[in-house]
Amino acid sequence: MCAKLHYFPRARALLSRAGALLPQMRAHALRTEPVSMEMLLRPAFFSAAASAGAKPQIETSVSLHSYTHHNRFLAKYKDRIKVFADVGCDLVHGAPTTVTARQALGPQARVHAVDIFPPGPGCCPDDFKAHLHSIVKAPLPFKCDALRLANVLNHLPPHQAEQALRHSLESLNEGGFLLGATHGEQFFLQKVNGKFQRVVDW
Repeated sequence: MCAKLHYFPRARALLSRAGALLPQMRAHALRTEPVSMEMLLRPAFFSAAASAGAKPQIETSVSLHSYTHHNRFLAKYKDRIKVFADVGCDLVHGAPTTVTARQALGPQARVHAVDIFPPGPGCCPDDFKAHLHSIVKAPLPFKCDALRLANVLNHLPPHQAEQALRHSLESLNEGGFLLGATHGEQFFLQKVNGKFQRVVDW
């Protein structure tokens, strides 16, 4: 009986310590490394970035099933993401990737669909707010905790791609994430001390 009385307080103490460590363990799950803006504009970066963290799924078209790794990332870090913007999201066809991002983030996040073409009849205004905006010309008119810039850079000349990246960086809050994709390869960046760092493990 005495042994049991001594055992249970110790067990409770161990469980309490384990519970206190869990948030730290989750925080340490995400690792980044420095990356320059010049490196981000090199085609070789994307194949290297895609090999970091989860292996990318090759996806060449925008559909309801696109960007599965992005959606897994959004679901994992949804507590950090209060405002999300999906840039170049194909508003004309109802912004299908924005719909799946909303599902991954849950109802508590504010979700914005951003494109240079107006929304089509299939758009879902209850799921997100639509914006006509060019990320090449200016940062977003609001700050966000995560921003997707997927299959946009590979359609731009180098000087416009650099502007899009710089304006995306300006649009993010400190610690915010850029979810990228080009040529079907998905990758992740984080804003750290005002600059992008590549997410190498999450």
